[in-house]
Amino acid sequence: MYAGTFHIDVLLKNDNAPVRTVDKVFRVVSGGERLLTGRHLHYEDADADTSPADVLYKRQDVANGGLYLAAQPNAPVMEFTQADLDAGRLLFRHQGVEAAQMPLWVTDGQFYANGVLDIRASAPYVELTNNSRLVVRHGGAAAFTTVNLCADSNVNSLPEQLTFQVSVI
Repeated sequence: MYAGTFHIDVLLKNDNAPVRTVDKVFRVVSGGERLLTGRHLHYEDADADTSPADVLYKRQDVANGGLYLAAQPNAPVMEFTQADLDAGRLLFRHQGVEAAQMPLWVTDGQFYANGVLDIRASAPYVELTNNSRLVVRHGGAAAFTTVNLCADSNVNSLPEQLTFQVSVI
């Protein structure tokens, strides 16, 4: 019989490519600009040691506009990270055709994924995206939340900046 101490080192291995978790059409006002955020485009990497700052995007030219730093609107951006998207540091400026695609190359430093961001421009709008009914008994009460009513817009604003005015008929 032998008694002793074994030292075991576990080395993490990067074995996952980035995977798209938000796949939405990016909508912008024709001739306008809008922040591009993680609400519109999001890739995650399942590796434990990969942070949003490690997920790097390289974009190609797009036929209907350009991507710029929000803090410096004249500085074009060809590479950015998921952390940049999540922090709202990117500004898309529309010009040209109404619909186009921005080809993307996404990497965690070792593995790669190809993606496309669909971009659509139109006149400004606000539309209801969820309008489920809220039933309240006579004399009762119920919470009115975004489960019952929420909206989307193509203007350069955040969803929490939209306000609702509720009228009782």
